[in-house]
Amino acid sequence: MEIDTDEIANTLAHWGRVKMPVTVPGYWLSLISGFAEVVGEMLDATVLEKATLRITHLKVRLHFDVEASVELGPNTDRTLQTLAHTFGELSDYIAQASAGPMVSECADSSQVFSWKRSAASSAACRSTETAERLKHTLNRLKASGQVRPIQKPGKDWVEKVANLEREFPNFAKVVQMVIAPHLAIIDKGGRHRQSPVLLVGPPGIGKTHFAHAAAKAMGLNGALFINFAEETNGSALAGSSSFWSNSAPGKLFEFMAWGDGCGSPVANPLIILDEIDKCSADRYDPLAALYSLLETETASRFRDQSLGDDITMDLSKLRFICVCNDVSRIPEPLLTRLSVFNIEKPTADQLRSVVRAMFRDLAEGIRLGMQTTLPDEVVEVALHLSPREAKTRLECALANAVSRDRSFVTLDDWPVLQTAAQQRKKIGFMP
Repeated sequence: MEIDTDEIANTLAHWGRVKMPVTVPGYWLSLISGFAEVVGEMLDATVLEKATLRITHLKVRLHFDVEASVELGPNTDRTLQTLAHTFGELSDYIAQASAGPMVSECADSSQVFSWKRSAASSAACRSTETAERLKHTLNRLKASGQVRPIQKPGKDWVEKVANLEREFPNFAKVVQMVIAPHLAIIDKGGRHRQSPVLLVGPPGIGKTHFAHAAAKAMGLNGALFINFAEETNGSALAGSSSFWSNSAPGKLFEFMAWGDGCGSPVANPLIILDEIDKCSADRYDPLAALYSLLETETASRFRDQSLGDDITMDLSKLRFICVCNDVSRIPEPLLTRLSVFNIEKPTADQLRSVVRAMFRDLAEGIRLGMQTTLPDEVVEVALHLSPREAKTRLECALANAVSRDRSFVTLDDWPVLQTAAQQRKKIGFMP
């Protein structure tokens, strides 16, 4: 994917010029941005009328050079030569690494982060702790670059989506109306933002489990999961205000900047917002940032409160799946920004598919080579439970099988426990 390089020139001081190809492969854009940033920092204190960053595309690598209008001195010249040579070597390494299959599926990229050239100096106007935090964040961002890859679905995405619909049949409309069309456009190289989804239904029917399974069908290694039942303010999405001495970036910024343990960050991840009808908004509304994030125009210039106006994020490509039990507790202006799907309890046949899918994921997740097929007699026992309760029992059954030195689960491993309904019947006063 060829990326337009005009934006690089905008990061330089007034004396800076860039001479380079109009377009370059996307995997080099962060490297070029980094070279411009480092040279800019080196020469910022030098009295210059003009300096040109000359970058030449030599088929499989880049050649970097700096031409200044005045003599910079032997030490500075040697440093710049070493820097140019190092960046050239890096371009060769990146080009070779990007030829592998892992990168080929993420070749398309998008600029997510931008920052003011004065950001580092403006940090000095803040408290010492805040200034150090902003400086550290800026340095990490410059090292990782402004660009994040756009994750495309894998070559087998049609099969994965079919499996998703088969394993979660009561979510078929979500798959057919939102997920499948979106992935088809992305797969063809189009730019498309998936319609934000709200799943509404009684607790324990598999809404959250479906959302995580949808991430796999999209070709993602995982999703950012935020449980709003635990949130009392908007810091998870928008960070905490820089007014506070202990302010910190939110989970969303961290996820977009550095990714998580499951994989590197991408420009179009899935964000799962659970229990959005249960958040407490006595003083601060935890959902306030969603109004901006769900609109393409405002999401394209989103800011984390702890970083102020210095760093801007383009989050217009985020994919959202929200989950709730009671839609009446969701503000109307928020509902108008979401595609609302009412999810019914699965039928017995549908629940069989859900139970088998949950067991397969659990068996694969413990990474002990367990058989992923669940015996029919265990599936039938699980039908008397909600998907949430069934998942708990399946986890216990797996643990029992492992403790008994078996690679498969039998009915003997199934724990005999009271259901939530049976427990509630016991609650009350004795006559």
